[in-house]
Amino acid sequence: MAFDILRIIICPRCQSNQMELVPLPDKNSFRHCGLILCKSCNEIFYKIHNIFVLLDKELANKKIISDFVTVYKEEITKIYHQYNENDRLFCSVVDNNLDWKKSEIEFWDNRKYKRKVGGSHIKNYNYNRMEVRKKNISSILKSSIKGKVLVEFGGGDGATIFYTLNPSKYQYTYINTDISFNALLLGQDYHPNGIFIQCDATNPPFQKETFDIIVNFGTLHHLPENDKVIENQIDLLKSGGYLALHEPIDRRGAILSRFNLFRKLNPEQSDHNEYIVEKRVLMLFERNGRIINYYVEYSPLRTWLVRLNELTVKFNNKLMHWIFANIDQIVIKTAGKLTDSFKGSSALILFKKEKRSLEKD
Repeated sequence: MAFDILRIIICPRCQSNQMELVPLPDKNSFRHCGLILCKSCNEIFYKIHNIFVLLDKELANKKIISDFVTVYKEEITKIYHQYNENDRLFCSVVDNNLDWKKSEIEFWDNRKYKRKVGGSHIKNYNYNRMEVRKKNISSILKSSIKGKVLVEFGGGDGATIFYTLNPSKYQYTYINTDISFNALLLGQDYHPNGIFIQCDATNPPFQKETFDIIVNFGTLHHLPENDKVIENQIDLLKSGGYLALHEPIDRRGAILSRFNLFRKLNPEQSDHNEYIVEKRVLMLFERNGRIINYYVEYSPLRTWLVRLNELTVKFNNKLMHWIFANIDQIVIKTAGKLTDSFKGSSALILFKKEKRSLEKD
């Protein structure tokens, strides 16, 4: 039986779970479309190319929404009048981070995701990224994931999940969320049976205690007040559920990792925020459950080695990753104990949510 996404989503505007999907016929270039209606506040959202657009209209892709409304104007007006006499198709939500979020969408749409509807895009396996996630996160989760529900925040094209914890192989429901519509289009190449939701990770449109597993791969450090985002995600987990992340951490004081080798070497940082605060995140996890696995990587030497490889020989294989990863751990466990300049700057954490009994007086 297909997973019923309407059972767990809520209205981003009023937080109601009274959501209804009205399918629309295929028209012109639009496929697998519909209207998502909130029967509580009469807000309207869209399903376009099998992507649920649960986002403030100020953030949604203006061209896609405009073209969609033009094509389906008759159907929208007819259906929407049943719920709202004012025929209000667009709303504005007060959002102090609106400009920042717009720039985030533009950053990803312009620099990373170029595919158009009907195209195809599959990237090569990246050993530098994938192997460490497979070893420290996927290998632990895969034995008990069958039949579960996993949501990835900021999933982009979903390549990591495709290669390290493929839902078709392990038979679970995969939900990919991202603020970029174009990123989710790419994700459909990897996950034709996935559920795709364009939404804001700081205001996720989901009911509490919904998910068995939540993953964040390089997402949280882009978000303002990301410790609050993590706290919110913990609320979205069922008791016994897992939260996994792979993020840069605030040990990034290493001068060597910031040295601009050949004027082309840049540390792996976001154009926005740079890291999550390690101590705050660990404190949140310790208050709400226990940490199953905790792995720190990326000394400045590894940053240099990886970047030099990308600029020169461009080896992308398991042996090269194994060499770099082992050198990295030697540096962290030796020089890293002597000086902060050689400590790791990235962490993989797997957390399990557990109910905490109240202490008796």
